[in-house]
Amino acid sequence: SAIGSDVALGSTQARGVRLGASLTAALAYSGVLLQVGLSVSADANGYGPLGETLHILSFFTMVSNLVVAVVSTMLAIDPSRSGRWFDGLRLAALVMISVTGIVYWLLLAGEPTTGLDWVANMLVHSVVPVAAVGSWLLVGPHGRFRGGLLPLMLLIPVAWLVFAMLRGAISGYYPYFFMDVTEVGYAMASLRILGVVAFALIVACAYVGLDKVIVRLAAAYRR
Repeated sequence: SAIGSDVALGSTQARGVRLGASLTAALAYSGVLLQVGLSVSADANGYGPLGETLHILSFFTMVSNLVVAVVSTMLAIDPSRSGRWFDGLRLAALVMISVTGIVYWLLLAGEPTTGLDWVANMLVHSVVPVAAVGSWLLVGPHGRFRGGLLPLMLLIPVAWLVFAMLRGAISGYYPYFFMDVTEVGYAMASLRILGVVAFALIVACAYVGLDKVIVRLAAAYRR
């Protein structure tokens, strides 16, 4: 994207995008760093600082928050940033963080935590999803999503799935119960994973459709 992209968006919208992206990035980085710090401090698995850091960062929640943080940082630097790969990455960030929040609160949330554990948990599972989606809804930029981006959107989630399953096959550890083949078997785990992927595609299509609706409503409002 070109230098001086604020003009391309309009200075007011560009300021809004930069503000929303900066806030979202700060929240995402804070959540990830706090979660890593707590995990390393507790060392519950006995992996040591580096091992515990890599372990906690291997969860989809952490990956989705990091993708949001990176995309938001790139938008804060250049609010008009666009292009096939970046738009696909931004769609991936929105879909991944949405799936993180929804799946956590519907399937994974257990006993409530307290103190800094509660803060970290709320940041990565609730605050960042709301900030990321809210920022996109309120300030955009919009008009960047289309059906052709779906294969790009799936690259990071599918790469994570392959990594998680290979790691599980080698170590016997699976990060989430629904994909734990030692408990449910390969057939059921595969069906559940396909279900989550299908859900992610539905969420992605919803974002693509909503993006088009927002663009049309904005055009109608300006007329």
